[in-house]
Parts: sequence; structure tokens; C-alpha cells
Amino acid sequence: MIRRRPLIVLASVAVAVVAGSWTGDAAGPAARPSVDGPALARLNSARVHARAQISAAATPRARRAAFAELAGIYRRAAGTLPDQQGALNGAASAYDALAAASSPATYGAGVQRAVHADGALAAALKRPAGEPGDPLIPPVLPLVMLAAAAAGGAVSSRGRKPARRREPPPPDPPPATPTWDTPPPFGI
Repeated sequence: MIRRRPLIVLASVAVAVVAGSWTGDAAGPAARPSVDGPALARLNSARVHARAQISAAATPRARRAAFAELAGIYRRAAGTLPDQQGALNGAASAYDALAAASSPATYGAGVQRAVHADGALAAALKRPAGEPGDPLIPPVLPLVMLAAAAAGGAVSSRGRKPARRREPPPPDPPPATPTWDTPPPFGI
């Protein structure tokens, strides 16, 4: 015998998933605009060259000049990559601060700022600015699933027969009348 309630609930969940996919576009995210490939390649090439100059700098003056050059690269790239302009300008100002550092304390703070700016720039290049991340679950899917499950529960309980009541066990037989050979009951 097949039970109807689990089948109805299972069918309502399947309908919810299909409806959620259809209404919430769960099949796949919309295409994102891509970053300008040639501009990004020019930025990476110039950045690698500038970082090599920073590594090769033997004097503080040469190092400051290399930091200023890298800041200029980021500033120029902000014009060709407008979606990442904020992150590129942040990195440029961080490297400008490193170029202007005059003490070990300001240099250390500048290094931390440059590390954070480079991290923000890497994140900005992975996801174009202005494009929020697509949710893993479309916002309408839980609502559709809840409605379908409620409808399935209502349909399955509507046609349900009332539970059969168990009949009580038969009463104990009446006590037998004592005879001369039966022991007396306990407690007397």
C-alpha cells in the first residue's frame, strides 16, 4: 500500500524547485562584464617591471623613486580601467605614501597600507565594480519552496481519514469464588 502523504509532499518540493529555478534564475548567473584584457595586461607588465625596480633598488632614494613610479602606473591604469578606478587610486596613494616615508615608523605603516591596497585591487580585478555578487540561492526560491510545501501539506491532510481508534482491551475476567484449595489473595 502506497502512502499518499509522502508522495504529495515530495511532489510539492519538486514543484517548488522547478518553480524557483524558473522564477529565480537559479539555472545560472547572468554574464558579467569582463575586465579590459589588453589594459589589464599592460598594467600587469608595468607592475612587474616596477616591482623588479623596487627589489633592485640599493639606496633609499632609488627605492622612493621606484615607489613613485609604481604609484604613477596605478594612476595611469585608473584611466583605462574605470571600473577599478577606486582600487587603483587607493593603491597609487599607498605607494605615494611609501615614496614619501621619512622614518622607519612611517615606512612600516606605508607598507601595511600598500599591502591592504594591493589586496583590495586584486579583489576589484576579480569582480568588476558595480556588479554585486549573485546570491547562491535566488531570493525567491525559499519563498516558493515554503509555499509549495504548505500547499502539499494542506492537500495531503485534507483527504486524510480520521485515525482509527484502538478498542480498549477486554476487561479482566471476574474473580473466581474462593474454594477451599485456593490461597487467599495478598494483602489480606
